[in-house]
Parts: sequence; C-alpha cells; structure tokens
Amino acid sequence: MKKILVLLFLLISFNANAWLWIEPYAGYDIAINTEVTGADTSGITDLGYNGFVYGGRIGFAWKILLLGVDLNGMTGSSDIEISGTEYNQDVTKSNFGVFVGLNFDLTLIGFRAWVTYFFTNNLGFHNSDLSLTEAKGNGFGLGAGITFFKFLGLNFEYHFTSYDEFVYSDGTTDNDLEYKPSEIIISLSVPLNLF
Repeated sequence: MKKILVLLFLLISFNANAWLWIEPYAGYDIAINTEVTGADTSGITDLGYNGFVYGGRIGFAWKILLLGVDLNGMTGSSDIEISGTEYNQDVTKSNFGVFVGLNFDLTLIGFRAWVTYFFTNNLGFHNSDLSLTEAKGNGFGLGAGITFFKFLGLNFEYHFTSYDEFVYSDGTTDNDLEYKPSEIIISLSVPLNLF
C-alpha cells in the first residue's frame, strides 16, 4: 500500500499543474441486501445496519483526473437476526481504500465521478448480549457528485462490500459465513483544490 501511495505522489508531483485534493464529507449510510449465507454454527441469517457516515478523500487533481485515498467511518445501529430472534445493537464501521475519478469543474456547477477500491472494511458490534464483536472484509464503490459554486458537493455512492471473517468475544473467528451487503450513501462534501 505504501508503494502505491509513493508512486502516486511521485507521478503527480512531476507535473506543475497537479493540485492537492482534499474533500471532507458527512452523510448517511444504509445497508441493503443484508442476508448472511454460508455454513454457519452461529445462526446469523440477516445483518442490517445504517447510520451517520463521515470521512474524507485526499489526493491529487491533475486536469480532470483525481487520484488518492478514501478513509471513512460510520456510527449507527444494526439489526441482527440470529436463530429467528432479532437483536438491535450499536455498530461502528471503518473503511480504507484508494480512488480514481474525473472532475469536470464548470463555473457554477461541476460534476464528479469516481471508483474506489476498499482494502479494508471493518464492522464493530457493541452489545454485551451477543458474542459477535467484528466483521472484516473488503469491497469497492461507485460514486457521483454535483458541486455547487465550486465548494459544496452533493454525493451519491453505491458500495459493494464483502465480509468473510467474523470475530467473536472469545477470540474465535468464523470464515464460513458469506455476507455481501450493498450500501447506499448520500453525503455533503467540501471539495477543495489546494496549491
């Protein structure tokens, strides 16, 4: 991962037209297609979550091309169905990935589109009634945004995630489950082209 970031920095730093891109954002995240499948001894059949999402994209803008990293988190609630019983609990999420996109910056309105690959997706579950504490995986996302007056963005993202490692409070892990939720994220951002 470090090699990729260093390579991106070196490639873009040789061009004087490259700008530092910083885009903090906040919004709402809803998981859909939440069925859990696979050979499982825990009895988990459905796992839905939603909540407040926050994060940022940082990288380089060169002409219309955007390159960089995306780091975001979420805090919210989840509904987990285990052996026919539904449990509601607090959930946190963190994602780290790299993105590439296009930015068409017009006078009053701009348009952006990007693709993100997430190396890590982590869900943390916080409820003493359940032994499930964490789910780990990866995924990718598609995003599009409209920028108003060059400083306020309205973004729509669709994430395809895959969780294949479930961690329990006793330290054991379960790699037999298959959980591939999709996420819809709507957010506001402040896209900044610096230097």
